[in-house]
Amino acid sequence: MDSFFATYYLDLQHRIQSEVSGIKTVEPDYGQANKDKWLSAANLPSVLIDFSETVYENIVLGGTTANVELTLRLLTDIYLPNHEYTHEEIQNRAVRHFELEHQLAKALHGWQPDSGYVQPLMLSRAYTSNDNGQKTRLLKFTTSYEEYVEKGKSFDISVPKWQ
Repeated sequence: MDSFFATYYLDLQHRIQSEVSGIKTVEPDYGQANKDKWLSAANLPSVLIDFSETVYENIVLGGTTANVELTLRLLTDIYLPNHEYTHEEIQNRAVRHFELEHQLAKALHGWQPDSGYVQPLMLSRAYTSNDNGQKTRLLKFTTSYEEYVEKGKSFDISVPKWQ
């Protein structure tokens, strides 16, 4: 695979699915959380991945350094429209949500794929968002990588592991 983002997304997906028990769905974030059909107990809890921003800088030998910010949207079933939960059920779901967020942050902060083509992931921020009445937690991470291009060739992300 030539695309950094495709490769990294698949590595992130595998890491989350193998390290964070209880997550049912890990997908790219294309706004599906705003769709009532998608937002159901069958898909939750879920993590949606968005590569929020990438800043590129040119370096020597035709290379580029990329500083990447990604946002993980943690959706849970604390409250779903048309479901009536007791106060105790909501509290129990909230506690599970906090535990999932902690597991997710712990699994990813400082992690990098074994091949070392990208710097370790660093948690930079966590906050709450209210999307159409569905409260979600957003975790912002940062990382960076380098790419080198020869004329007529595509990007090669197989950069040696940084020391």
